[in-house]
Amino acid sequence: TLHDADPKNIEYARNLSVAHERLGDAAMRSGDLAGASKSFEACEKLRRELVAKDAESPAAKRDLSVTLDRLADVAQDN
Repeated sequence: TLHDADPKNIEYARNLSVAHERLGDAAMRSGDLAGASKSFEACEKLRRELVAKDAESPAAKRDLSVTLDRLADVAQDN
């Protein structure tokens, strides 16, 4: 991925996190809770890295909170 080629690039990391989030959403809609969890966990890892890189970014914090909410939804549905 572009993120693997340039892990310091914040835009690449955020784009990859969005892709994982969308995959998780699709898995949730299809009832694949294990797949959703895996995608949201990958998304969470990236978003925690983004918050660590820019702790003052409201957007990074918001993105992380959305991911944590999705993980809570998966846990609640299990």
